[in-house]
Amino acid sequence: MGKISRTYDLTVIGGGPAGATLAAITKKYNPSKRILLLEREKFPRHHIGESLLPAIVPILKEMGVFSKIENAGFLKKGGAVYSWGRNRRPWSVPFGDSGRKDPDDWRSFPFAWQVHRPTYDKILLEHAREMGVEVLETCQASDFVRMPNGPGRLNVRSVSTNKFQSVDTELLADCSGQKGFLARYLPIRKMHRRLSNLALYAYFKCNPFSTSLAGTQQLSRIAINAVEGGWIWYIPISSETVSVGFVCKRENFQGRTIAEPLKFYEKKVMSSPRVKAALRGAERIRDVDGTGRDFFIAQDYSYENRIASGPGWVAAGDAAYFVDPIISTGVFMAQMTGLRAAYTINSQWGSSKKSHHQRYWADYNAFVRRLSGAFFEMALYWYGEERSTRRWCALARELTRGGSSGLEDFVRLTTGSSSYQSAISPDPVVEAELELTFNAVRRSQGGARAPSTPSRRWDVRDHWRPRLNYKYRTAPSTVMQQGRGILSPVMTIQFNGLSPKKSSHLNPIRTISPESFRALSLVDGRRSVGEIVRNMISNEGLSEGSARFIVNNLLQDLSAGGCVL
Repeated sequence: MGKISRTYDLTVIGGGPAGATLAAITKKYNPSKRILLLEREKFPRHHIGESLLPAIVPILKEMGVFSKIENAGFLKKGGAVYSWGRNRRPWSVPFGDSGRKDPDDWRSFPFAWQVHRPTYDKILLEHAREMGVEVLETCQASDFVRMPNGPGRLNVRSVSTNKFQSVDTELLADCSGQKGFLARYLPIRKMHRRLSNLALYAYFKCNPFSTSLAGTQQLSRIAINAVEGGWIWYIPISSETVSVGFVCKRENFQGRTIAEPLKFYEKKVMSSPRVKAALRGAERIRDVDGTGRDFFIAQDYSYENRIASGPGWVAAGDAAYFVDPIISTGVFMAQMTGLRAAYTINSQWGSSKKSHHQRYWADYNAFVRRLSGAFFEMALYWYGEERSTRRWCALARELTRGGSSGLEDFVRLTTGSSSYQSAISPDPVVEAELELTFNAVRRSQGGARAPSTPSRRWDVRDHWRPRLNYKYRTAPSTVMQQGRGILSPVMTIQFNGLSPKKSSHLNPIRTISPESFRALSLVDGRRSVGEIVRNMISNEGLSEGSARFIVNNLLQDLSAGGCVL
């Protein structure tokens, strides 16, 4: 370890996708800030989690690393196939079924990649270095002490020489993965006992596309196969390599000897006729990524932090939470939280008001809870008693507040696109991204089901005097201003008393722009639409076209959800 500087504005622990994204995005929008990234290993290094989601595309583009990933030779991933449910009949989920057809819209992006994680992670880390981040590999964060009214002090150990240096840092970002550097010092981790699993996996040399299980070499797919006691993943990594894993509850290994897991794994993998046929003649790779190993066991213990940030620190990626890998969300959620953390840090540096700082970090904590919550709920449902395709799609529709076919909503959830879209803010004047379609609310109240979205957009009459069916509560919040690196103020609304506390997805918290919130506050049954539009023009400084666009979209969506008369 060479001599490092004494003070930094930000120190990032961990050089995986979360840490590299957080450091690169922060540096992009604040190039004058001193940012240190510490990584215990020397990259490239082995890591599980090879299957990506399409919603990672806009994050890679904002980092400026998209073309490097696109040209790295990774297999394109066009979707997934699930052999699950009561009859185990395979059903496909192509990413192109998201309902988006605009080629210029990232939400239409029809593929992601199956990646070799040592290569993928190294590309991201080297890109952060090229951005100006000071990257130190084989350097391990040791002790951290938060100084009173000042920066924190971090001890750094060289793995090769065992020598220590200390640095002072204004902010500490824990992206250290499942071990969680800060979880050793703070009582923040909460385990999810119902999702306490183990993953046993290996890599095989074969032609992954000898059967239709994994799609084609031009457009591959991940295959998920349910078997007795768990499920199997089958992920093509290259034209001659496939990753095969078996996931089960950890109690299946209580009392077993070290020699038995491999036999248990082989038995379970071969219990799937489809996987058995795909692996006919395959050879297990004996030295994976220079580890000297041919078989791995990983803890898939799902957990979340009670809080994801505090005074002088933030956690992102697996250091903040980990969700069962059933729908391959790991890398996306790591980079998504890294992105949001970077925006939050940049916003704090751009404001001198402590009240703003408190709001930014409170919103980050809420964002992490929302992001993990939908995937936790889907994972719990996946392992539950109800195992029909129709019910999974129905749950996805509720979790995404979707207005399309169940399959399209399932695709939006399992590609990450609904999570990414909810975190960014379009121009609140040019595009009203308000989707107040409360079908689930009406169902929970026994009301007739309204169309999830209008079958056609209709003109709102100026003489109409709209009135809300329900009262609502509001709170200030923030969303990311995509491409600007900062957070923008918005309002959140939720209608009162319409669903049980444990079913918050039936009555979701919605984010709306300040302009849309102003229009909503004018819907009182006394003012006509024309009066609301004129009020928006005079008090908000909007053009007539912009004011009418916002008001019309608001009322159309409220009406579609049965929330306005």
